[in-house]
Amino acid sequence: MKTVTKTTAYITRNKKNKFQLLTMVEEGVESYGIQVPGGTLEDDETLEQCLMREID
Repeated sequence: MKTVTKTTAYITRNKKNKFQLLTMVEEGVESYGIQVPGGTLEDDETLEQCLMREID
């Protein structure tokens, strides 16, 4: 069985003394609901590269 590695980003900011979490709804797949950025590590990719690709 092949191992699959995933990344997830919890990106926050403080705006006007209120903390906000970056969320998204994947276009065309609204049934997934609200999500945070993340994805699957590709061959020969580092975790950092995967995460940057997913949040770009």
